[in-house]
Amino acid sequence: MFELYKSQIIETGITCAIFIVLKYFSLYIIRLTIVRSAFKHQEQKEVVRLINLIFVPTFIVVIASIWALQQSEILVFISSIITVIGVALFAEWSILSNITAYLVLFFSHSMKIGDRIKIDSEGYSLEGEILDITYFFMYIRTDRSETITIPNAIVLKNPFSILSAH
Repeated sequence: MFELYKSQIIETGITCAIFIVLKYFSLYIIRLTIVRSAFKHQEQKEVVRLINLIFVPTFIVVIASIWALQQSEILVFISSIITVIGVALFAEWSILSNITAYLVLFFSHSMKIGDRIKIDSEGYSLEGEILDITYFFMYIRTDRSETITIPNAIVLKNPFSILSAH
Protein backbone atom coordinates (compact mmCIF):
# COMPACT_ATOMS: atom_id res chain seq x y z
CA MET A 1 0.00 0.00 0.00
CA PHE A 2 2.89 2.35 0.78
CA GLU A 3 4.30 1.79 -2.71
CA LEU A 4 0.97 2.75 -4.24
CA TYR A 5 0.96 6.18 -2.59
CA LYS A 6 4.71 6.70 -2.21
CA SER A 7 5.00 9.71 -4.53
CA GLN A 8 1.95 11.45 -2.99
CA ILE A 9 3.32 10.93 0.53
CA ILE A 10 6.73 12.33 -0.46
CA GLU A 11 5.16 15.30 -2.27
CA THR A 12 2.91 15.97 0.74
CA GLY A 13 5.95 15.90 3.05
CA ILE A 14 7.84 18.32 0.79
CA THR A 15 4.80 20.61 0.61
CA CYS A 16 4.44 20.57 4.41
CA ALA A 17 8.14 21.39 4.80
CA ILE A 18 7.89 24.27 2.31
CA PHE A 19 4.76 25.54 4.07
CA ILE A 20 6.48 25.49 7.47
CA VAL A 21 9.61 27.23 6.10
CA LEU A 22 7.49 29.93 4.40
CA LYS A 23 5.45 30.43 7.55
CA TYR A 24 8.53 30.87 9.77
CA PHE A 25 10.25 33.06 7.18
CA SER A 26 7.22 35.35 6.96
CA LEU A 27 7.06 35.41 10.78
CA TYR A 28 10.75 36.39 10.85
CA ILE A 29 10.14 39.22 8.36
CA ILE A 30 7.16 40.44 10.39
CA ARG A 31 9.20 40.42 13.62
CA LEU A 32 11.99 42.38 11.93
CA THR A 33 9.43 44.92 10.78
CA ILE A 34 8.03 45.19 14.34
CA VAL A 35 11.53 45.78 15.75
CA ARG A 36 12.38 48.30 13.02
CA SER A 37 9.19 50.26 13.51
CA ALA A 38 7.08 51.27 16.46
CA PHE A 39 4.10 49.16 15.54
CA LYS A 40 2.47 47.49 18.49
CA HIS A 41 3.23 43.87 19.21
CA GLN A 42 -0.52 43.18 18.84
CA GLU A 43 -0.27 44.13 15.17
CA GLN A 44 2.13 41.24 14.65
CA LYS A 45 -0.72 38.85 15.45
CA GLU A 46 -3.04 40.62 13.03
CA VAL A 47 -0.54 40.53 10.17
CA VAL A 48 0.19 36.85 10.87
CA ARG A 49 -3.56 36.16 10.63
CA LEU A 50 -3.69 37.88 7.24
CA ILE A 51 -0.66 35.93 6.00
CA ASN A 52 -2.25 32.67 7.20
CA LEU A 53 -5.43 33.62 5.38
CA ILE A 54 -3.36 33.45 2.18
CA PHE A 55 -1.08 30.50 3.02
CA VAL A 56 -3.57 27.98 4.41
CA PRO A 57 -6.01 27.90 1.46
CA THR A 58 -3.06 27.71 -0.93
CA PHE A 59 -1.64 24.81 1.08
CA ILE A 60 -4.99 23.00 1.01
CA VAL A 61 -5.31 23.40 -2.75
CA VAL A 62 -1.77 22.11 -3.33
CA ILE A 63 -2.37 19.07 -1.09
CA ALA A 64 -5.69 18.37 -2.84
CA SER A 65 -4.00 18.47 -6.23
CA ILE A 66 -1.19 16.16 -5.03
CA TRP A 67 -3.72 13.54 -3.96
CA ALA A 68 -5.42 13.83 -7.35
CA LEU A 69 -8.82 14.84 -6.16
CA GLN A 70 -11.10 15.57 -9.06
CA GLN A 71 -9.72 18.84 -10.35
CA SER A 72 -13.04 19.89 -11.83
CA GLU A 73 -14.68 19.55 -8.41
CA ILE A 74 -11.85 21.48 -6.73
CA LEU A 75 -12.07 24.24 -9.33
CA VAL A 76 -15.86 24.53 -8.94
CA PHE A 77 -15.48 24.72 -5.16
CA ILE A 78 -12.65 27.28 -5.29
CA SER A 79 -14.35 29.42 -7.94
CA SER A 80 -17.56 29.42 -5.88
CA ILE A 81 -15.72 30.57 -2.77
CA ILE A 82 -13.77 33.20 -4.70
CA THR A 83 -16.99 34.48 -6.26
CA VAL A 84 -18.71 34.81 -2.88
CA ILE A 85 -15.67 36.51 -1.34
CA GLY A 86 -15.29 38.75 -4.40
CA VAL A 87 -18.91 39.91 -4.22
CA ALA A 88 -18.59 40.55 -0.49
CA LEU A 89 -15.35 42.49 -0.90
CA PHE A 90 -16.65 44.43 -3.88
CA ALA A 91 -19.62 45.47 -1.76
CA GLU A 92 -17.14 46.65 0.86
CA TRP A 93 -14.28 47.80 -1.37
CA SER A 94 -13.11 50.36 1.14
CA ILE A 95 -12.52 47.62 3.71
CA LEU A 96 -10.24 45.73 1.33
CA SER A 97 -8.37 48.88 0.31
CA ASN A 98 -7.82 49.87 3.96
CA ILE A 99 -6.49 46.41 4.87
CA THR A 100 -4.18 46.50 1.85
CA ALA A 101 -3.04 50.00 2.81
CA TYR A 102 -2.37 48.73 6.36
CA LEU A 103 -0.10 46.01 5.00
CA VAL A 104 1.73 48.51 2.77
CA LEU A 105 2.20 50.88 5.71
CA PHE A 106 3.35 47.98 7.89
CA PHE A 107 6.00 46.65 5.51
CA SER A 108 7.03 49.59 3.33
CA HIS A 109 6.79 52.95 5.04
CA SER A 110 9.08 54.42 7.63
CA MET A 111 6.31 56.11 9.61
CA LYS A 112 5.99 54.89 13.17
CA ILE A 113 3.71 55.39 16.11
CA GLY A 114 4.83 58.59 17.82
CA ASP A 115 6.02 60.32 14.62
CA ARG A 116 4.68 63.72 13.62
CA ILE A 117 3.27 63.68 10.12
CA LYS A 118 1.56 66.08 7.76
CA ILE A 119 -0.99 64.81 5.25
CA ASP A 120 -1.92 67.10 2.37
CA SER A 121 -5.17 66.40 0.58
CA GLU A 122 -7.55 68.24 -1.67
CA GLY A 123 -8.49 71.33 0.28
CA TYR A 124 -7.16 70.39 3.69
CA SER A 125 -3.98 69.66 5.54
CA LEU A 126 -3.69 67.50 8.64
CA GLU A 127 -0.73 67.63 10.97
CA GLY A 128 -0.19 65.69 14.18
CA GLU A 129 1.33 62.77 16.05
CA ILE A 130 0.49 59.18 15.10
CA LEU A 131 -1.18 57.52 18.08
CA ASP A 132 -2.05 54.17 16.53
CA ILE A 133 -2.31 52.34 13.20
CA THR A 134 -4.95 49.59 12.92
CA TYR A 135 -6.31 47.47 10.06
CA PHE A 136 -8.59 50.24 8.90
CA PHE A 137 -7.59 53.54 10.48
CA MET A 138 -4.72 55.71 11.57
CA TYR A 139 -5.30 57.75 14.73
CA ILE A 140 -3.60 61.15 14.80
CA ARG A 141 -3.49 63.67 17.67
CA THR A 142 -3.46 67.25 16.43
CA ASP A 143 -1.84 70.23 18.13
CA ARG A 144 -5.26 71.12 19.57
CA SER A 145 -5.36 67.69 21.35
CA GLU A 146 -8.02 66.38 18.97
CA THR A 147 -7.83 62.75 17.94
CA ILE A 148 -8.49 62.40 14.23
CA THR A 149 -9.32 59.03 12.69
CA ILE A 150 -8.25 58.75 9.07
CA PRO A 151 -8.63 55.66 6.83
CA ASN A 152 -5.33 54.01 5.87
CA ALA A 153 -6.22 54.20 2.18
CA ILE A 154 -6.46 58.01 2.43
CA VAL A 155 -2.95 58.14 3.90
CA LEU A 156 -1.55 56.22 0.93
CA LYS A 157 -3.54 58.14 -1.68
CA ASN A 158 -2.37 61.54 -0.52
CA PRO A 159 1.11 62.99 -0.14
CA PHE A 160 2.39 62.97 3.41
CA SER A 161 5.53 64.13 5.17
CA ILE A 162 7.18 62.80 8.28
CA LEU A 163 7.98 65.99 10.18
CA SER A 164 9.80 64.42 13.11
CA ALA A 165 10.61 60.86 13.99
CA HIS A 166 9.72 59.34 17.35
